[in-house]
Amino acid sequence: MGDIGDLLHIAISNDAGLRSIVDSVEQEIVAGTTSIGDISRKYGVSPIFIRGLAKRIPGLDVKGQGMVLLDRLH
Repeated sequence: MGDIGDLLHIAISNDAGLRSIVDSVEQEIVAGTTSIGDISRKYGVSPIFIRGLAKRIPGLDVKGQGMVLLDRLH
């Protein structure tokens, strides 16, 4: 039930704390850390939480166990 709660929180929240995690995740990916497992361990959240964030962030997509930056020009 915790994963569902995390996904609902991500879907409906405009929380400043959530925004800071989003910014941190984007910085990790730009720096080259794309593993969902590595990022979730670093921030102490579940991999489902990170996947949910990736789906909410424009310009990011989940590919297998990692995340990729999408081409924002197309």
